[in-house]
Amino acid sequence: PENKDSPWVSSPSIITSAPTLEANVTEMINKAFEVLYVLNDLRDEKNRYIQKNEIELIRNKRTNYGSSPVRPKYRKRTKRSALPGRCHSCNIQETPEWRRGPDGARTLCNACGLHFAKMTRKRAQLALREQQAMVDNPMLNS
Repeated sequence: PENKDSPWVSSPSIITSAPTLEANVTEMINKAFEVLYVLNDLRDEKNRYIQKNEIELIRNKRTNYGSSPVRPKYRKRTKRSALPGRCHSCNIQETPEWRRGPDGARTLCNACGLHFAKMTRKRAQLALREQQAMVDNPMLNS
């Protein structure tokens, strides 16, 4: 005896409802893809918005750079203590000559001191070129 109001479906009705079930599953998959496409569009729009804001921020910083007080790019390091007679950079003890470093006189070995001096010179030349470019091209300041 089969109850027609029963939540349980008998075998013959399962066979007849298989195409309906397949159609429902296909529809659900299609809806899931639609949601996926919408989410991808939202993600792309968000990324474009973020990129646009980052570009604006960079432009504003460049524009405001000329009017803001000039700050040094690097902070001067505080003198750090190292064992006497050791290079502050590579920790070597023997060197033909001790050289001045960022921490003061006789803090770097010969090799590290020469490298530090070279890098300091390069930074100074680059800063001078950038400053000269700003003077030569006033359009960069506006």
